[in-house]
Amino acid sequence: MLAYDKATVADLNQLARRHFAAAGILDGPTLHAGGREYQRGDRVSCLTNHAGLGVLNGDLATVTTIDTDTGELVVRLDRHPEPVTLSSWYLDNGNLDYGYAITGHKAQGITVDRTFSIIGSGATRQWVHVAMSRGRSTNTAYLTMSPDQESRAECVHVPHLDDTHTDSTEAALARIRRSRHQQAAIELV
Repeated sequence: MLAYDKATVADLNQLARRHFAAAGILDGPTLHAGGREYQRGDRVSCLTNHAGLGVLNGDLATVTTIDTDTGELVVRLDRHPEPVTLSSWYLDNGNLDYGYAITGHKAQGITVDRTFSIIGSGATRQWVHVAMSRGRSTNTAYLTMSPDQESRAECVHVPHLDDTHTDSTEAALARIRRSRHQQAAIELV
């Protein structure tokens, strides 16, 4: 899942984690670290480069083992299969977050099978391009209902931009047309 802003990502991560826990996908002991709790099966995102641990900022991984005695997690990074142990100090310093959802900015360069993108009021044409080009097989967009009032609980899926969804179509097109491109001074002369 991709979103434009960190607040939406945080909300999506909390909702996804609750769903995974309720579905029984998360199991084993719980480790409390860095203001979060982790279990085997959790999707996580590394927030800081650390060559000694073998992780990069933006690495996505799945928790495979929890050691509550040492406060360490063992994860399997998406980019390579060897297990990586994340030390308690790395976790306690807030260098790990849930990785069910990330910002589109952090997703640059990532390719996955499917993406689900929340197109909020801050999204621009460039951001939408990045978000909608991450999935190999499908890229699905969800528009927030009101660009003036971001309510992450109120999103609408627009299956196709056609005349049957005029309000949603206009909202989508307005966001996709908005650009952050700035003209160079030489272009203005």
